[in-house]
Amino acid sequence: MNALKNFAPIALAGAVLPFLAACGSDNSAKKSEAPSQVAVKVNKDEISVHQVNAQLVRAGATAPAQQAAAKKQIVDELIDQQLLVQQAREQRLDRDPEVLSALESARQSILAQAYVQKRVAANARPSDEEVQKYYVANPALFSERRVFRIVELATDMKPEQLKDVEAMINRGRNMVELGNDLRARGAQVVPNAAVRAPEQLPMEFVARIGQMKDGQITAFSNDRSITILQVVESQKQPLNEKEAAPLIEQFLTNQKREQLARAEIKRLRDGASIEFVGDFTKLSQAAAAAPGAAPAAAAAPSADAKALEKGVSGLR
Repeated sequence: MNALKNFAPIALAGAVLPFLAACGSDNSAKKSEAPSQVAVKVNKDEISVHQVNAQLVRAGATAPAQQAAAKKQIVDELIDQQLLVQQAREQRLDRDPEVLSALESARQSILAQAYVQKRVAANARPSDEEVQKYYVANPALFSERRVFRIVELATDMKPEQLKDVEAMINRGRNMVELGNDLRARGAQVVPNAAVRAPEQLPMEFVARIGQMKDGQITAFSNDRSITILQVVESQKQPLNEKEAAPLIEQFLTNQKREQLARAEIKRLRDGASIEFVGDFTKLSQAAAAAPGAAPAAAAAPSADAKALEKGVSGLR
C-alpha cells in the first residue's frame, strides 16, 4: 500500500557500507575472522557470512525458497561489487578527493539516520486502540474496501477550470464525448485504463472514490492539471480488523517515527549554536526576512532543509 508503505531503516547503509569497509581498511581484520565466517574469497579479499546475511535481512526474504534464490543473487552481487572495489583501489580512487568527500557524506548520513532510528524506535509503536481507531476511521481502505477498474483522462487543463469540467460531466457526457469536447477546446488529453485498489490511489481521493457507484464519472484537480476519472466497475474485497492490523500498525509506526524524528531535530536545533559564515549569512538573513519566518537562530537555509528532509526520509 502506498499509504501503508514499508519502513526501510537506513537503506543507504546497504549500498554504501560494503564500499566504506573495502576502501577504508586493509585485510588484517578479515584475516582474523574464523574460517567459518568467510562466505567467498575474491582474489585476496573475503566476503563474510555476516555481509550476506545482512543483505538477506534487507531483502526481506523469509521463506526458505526465497532465501535460497536471494542468497545466490546477493552473493553474485557482492562478488561483482568486490571486484569493482578492487579495481577502484588499484587505481587509487579510494584516495581521490571527490570519492573521499562522497564517502564521508555517506558516513554522515548513515550516522544521522542511525541516531534518529535509535532515538525514536522505542516510542514509535502505536497502541492497539490507535490501530483500531484508524481502522474504523478509514472504511474505504478496510471494511468497505473495493478494487476498481477505472478509466482516466489526464488533461493539461488548469485547476481553475474544474467547474467547467464538472459542468460538462453533469450534462451527462460519457468519457469519449468528454475527451472529444476537451480536445475541441484545445486541451491535451491522455486516456488511461487500470485496475486500482484504494491503497494505490492518492489518499486524499480514497474516500471520495470509495463512495462512487459503478459507471459514475468525477473530476479531480491538483496544483497543475485536471484528471477525469470513471469507475467502470468495482469488486468488494474488504479487509477485516485482524487482516488490516499489521498494515495499519506499520503505517502508524512510520508516521510516528517521522513526527518524532522531526521533533528531535527541532530540539537539537533549539539547543545548538548555529552561525552562518561568509556568503551563507545572506541565507540566514533571507530566511529571517521572509513573511512568517522563524527566528534567525532556528531558521534553516534551503540547502540545509533539504539535507534534513533527506535524513528523515529514511524513516518513511
